[in-house]
Amino acid sequence: MGAFAAMSNCDMASLVIVFNPQVDLTRSSLRPGASVETHMSARDNLQKRLLSCKTQIIVNTALDEHLVQLEDLCEQQPTRLTLLVHPFLPNAGLSRHLHSAGVLSGIVYNLLHMHCYVPTGRFVFK
Repeated sequence: MGAFAAMSNCDMASLVIVFNPQVDLTRSSLRPGASVETHMSARDNLQKRLLSCKTQIIVNTALDEHLVQLEDLCEQQPTRLTLLVHPFLPNAGLSRHLHSAGVLSGIVYNLLHMHCYVPTGRFVFK
């Protein structure tokens, strides 16, 4: 599932971890082939869903256009949205870049460990 879809369905999870979400398809460089009105409607629907969602959302982003798109969401979701900015400009997808650097699994493990209870070695969501 992509980051936009994961965030759009946040009410179905107890924790959402996404990498470089395109939250405003009207301003993204990569977007599905649809009309501007469809992209605006998708953006507005995402914002409405996030306002009513009680789930903790952890957003990993790089110093690129995705960070700029997140400004509105950070203002609307200050308590449930955690923004982790990785200080580089990837030439490919952020998660692919983190995996190539050998740090993706550590990042995911640490995020799960911080937000989940692990008494038996298994992650149990709080």
